[in-house]
Amino acid sequence: VLVEAKPLPRASQSIAWFASDSPASSVFVPFFAGASSCSAAYQTGRMEVFTRDSAWWAFNFVANWMNINYRDMSTDYVYPAVRREQRKIMDEVEGLEKEWPEPEELSARLTHL
Repeated sequence: VLVEAKPLPRASQSIAWFASDSPASSVFVPFFAGASSCSAAYQTGRMEVFTRDSAWWAFNFVANWMNINYRDMSTDYVYPAVRREQRKIMDEVEGLEKEWPEPEELSARLTHL
């Protein structure tokens, strides 16, 4: 999901919302056009080589594991966790919109999302 609009606050003007695997079982994370770096988990890994350091592998594992019993795993475990983590990220973005940091500080704040 890409968001680009002039009348919105600065943080909302150029955000790419990215889900690493299946949107149903992934947390969407923001990638800001003004940022010069991102979390290492989004810079690490390839589909051909498993690593626990990669966001893609984490979300891919969850999506595949849910196929065992999609209804129960999604409602009891995955969806509540996704909503909780998505809320944390949305709160952080809303905080950024209230007081937009300088580019260096923005990059430092975003690497932990």
